[in-house]
Amino acid sequence: MIFLDSSFLVAYAVQGDSNHSASVELMEDVVGSSYGRPVISDYIFDETATVIFLRTKELRKSASVGDAMLKSFRVLRVDEVAFGAAWRRFRSQKGTRYSFTDCTTIELMHRYGVGYIATFDRKFGGRKEFAALGVEQAA
Repeated sequence: MIFLDSSFLVAYAVQGDSNHSASVELMEDVVGSSYGRPVISDYIFDETATVIFLRTKELRKSASVGDAMLKSFRVLRVDEVAFGAAWRRFRSQKGTRYSFTDCTTIELMHRYGVGYIATFDRKFGGRKEFAALGVEQAA
């Protein structure tokens, strides 16, 4: 499985994003099942739809991307257990700057054994338990 981060999904959906070209290239591999089944979380769905709306000011664009995500990707839910573990991870950070949503992503990746993440968020590149694809293009 490959987890799709909001930084990757926004870059793919917004042509003016600095990582748009890299995201289109990586999406070809994702759709081609090079990394297994693509998944997102309900928090990533929320973050992606919101950021696309804020950046484009187009509700129709945001809704279209949201519909495509629901149709194309498995949505993992942040339940009470994942929420609690993510909150503990978030509160106990030392020297890292993961958002709470990032912490929920890490917890779900651990729970479901997800080995890859498509992201342009360089913080994920330093993690050894999964491969962060896309971060090298964000340089």
